[in-house]
Amino acid sequence: MGKTKGGIVTSSDLWHNIGESEVFKMTDAKDIAKYFLKKDENREIFTSEYIRRNGASFVIGSARLNKYLHMAQNMWIAKTGELLFSQPLLAFDNGAVVEDIRLNYGSFAKNASAYTVQLSSEVRNFLDKLYMMLKNATIDELIDLSHQDNEWLTRNKYRTKKDQEMDPLSRKNEYKEQYADALIILEHVIEDDKIIYISEQQLRELNPA
Repeated sequence: MGKTKGGIVTSSDLWHNIGESEVFKMTDAKDIAKYFLKKDENREIFTSEYIRRNGASFVIGSARLNKYLHMAQNMWIAKTGELLFSQPLLAFDNGAVVEDIRLNYGSFAKNASAYTVQLSSEVRNFLDKLYMMLKNATIDELIDLSHQDNEWLTRNKYRTKKDQEMDPLSRKNEYKEQYADALIILEHVIEDDKIIYISEQQLRELNPA
């Protein structure tokens, strides 16, 4: 996500307020994938174009969707200390993926208009804002974000899928620091599918470190 000029939020009180939630029922990664795809039924973001990066060819839409899932998982952990979904992320060369989503992306994308996804209002609000934050990022920028996760760096050196399974919850304290500025943007800068611009002074007031 990159750090804003205001630095990293370290206030325990602020983290308590941002991460505070009721008892959470874990979501299915397939439902989150469907929710994102439903928001882009014209496939302007999750495109069907093939590209090649790091020795592998893949569909941009599939890679983008999996990076959204990776960031959603990590930032939800940073926000709440809990997993958003239970399916494992695998540390592939072009960033983390949920294998079921990667393998079945074509079917998911084809049927997106018919999906009715049941998610809590808290999760929907979080995903809506994350979608807005990431929608203008290039696929290379999203891959780079995925590569900035130390859990990906640890697991990507292995070549079997079992060994590539990431354990993001083990890094929840690290993620709180890594994604602090991104969560401030989600909470204070993005509202109702619009980016609300704030001054550097306002950002410093939100981020007192």
